[in-house]
Amino acid sequence: MAQVQILYVATANGLHQFANPGKSDRWRPVGEALNGEDVRAVVAAFDDPLTAYAGSGAGVAQTTDGGASWTTILKRAVTALAITSSGSLHAATADGALLRMQYGPSWEEVTRGSEPLLALSVAHGEQVSGGQRPAVSLGDTDQLYTTTETGLSLPDGALPLDPPPTGALVLLPAQTPTLLVATQGSVMFSDDGGHTLQSSAGPQDVQVLVTPARFQDFAYAGTASGELWLTKDRGRSWTQLHAGLPPVRALSFARVM
Repeated sequence: MAQVQILYVATANGLHQFANPGKSDRWRPVGEALNGEDVRAVVAAFDDPLTAYAGSGAGVAQTTDGGASWTTILKRAVTALAITSSGSLHAATADGALLRMQYGPSWEEVTRGSEPLLALSVAHGEQVSGGQRPAVSLGDTDQLYTTTETGLSLPDGALPLDPPPTGALVLLPAQTPTLLVATQGSVMFSDDGGHTLQSSAGPQDVQVLVTPARFQDFAYAGTASGELWLTKDRGRSWTQLHAGLPPVRALSFARVM
């Protein structure tokens, strides 16, 4: 059976879905949902490619049929979502709470802070942490990478960036991992843990970077101008997949066999 790849795109005006039936780069729009809502986050389930969650000011919506329909499962304004490898869904709320839905429709409060978390990160498949900017961890270690207003924060120091970073970054796994960091000018890549960064022609003002499971050389990028881009060689070159969307907030990838 041919595989179908689904890309969920959270934007400033609703959730957009794209599908790629096969292994080509011909992504086509297949649906829209949550129109009029500023969708801040979207995550697809690890164990069920037809299940995904979207978070906005209206709450959390769930699909169990690949995006054909959506049902509200939490009516609280949400700023970020994360899902662990075991299927535990975490939601950061606008009033500073971190909620978890583990085994069903009920939510429990994990922590509460004075300010809302704007980004959630998952390390080692299960450990969820939050902050004001996205962060990634290196492999099976606790070495954490994040961006500041002016540069890249490394486990052993900081690296200023000019133009400044947008906040989007992703780590592509391999024996030698590749770190991708978005700036207002381009997406930069590093094969030495962020100490040396190189730029390549492609998307500008990228707001989100994701890498799909089992495609460790791939990364998808969404921009503030509503463009979708793909790299298949770890950030060396980029191909534009789509343009004309509202500003992109988040991306999530699923593969249906």
